[in-house]
Amino acid sequence: MTPCPHLSFIFFSDQAIFAFKSIDFTERIQNQDLNDLSFENFEEFLEEIGYDNKMLAIEATSGGMADNGGGSWRTDIYGFDYGVVE
Repeated sequence: MTPCPHLSFIFFSDQAIFAFKSIDFTERIQNQDLNDLSFENFEEFLEEIGYDNKMLAIEATSGGMADNGGGSWRTDIYGFDYGVVE
C-alpha cells in the first residue's frame, strides 16, 4: 500500500510504537528519546520536533467490553503534515 503524501506517522499508544513513519518524520525523530513517549505527552513531542499548525494529529480511540465486565481501550494517533501538500 502507498500512503497519501501527507501522512507522517501512525502511532499505537497502547504499545508506544510507530506503525508508520514518513521519511521526513523519521529524520525529525532520529535524535529523540522515544522511551517515555505516550499519549499524554504526544502534543509536546510534536512541538519539540518542529511541527506547527500544519500538522493535523487525529486521535482515534477504540475498544470493547469483555463478558466479565472488563474493557480494553486504545488510542491511535495519525499525523498528517499539510505543509507537504502542494
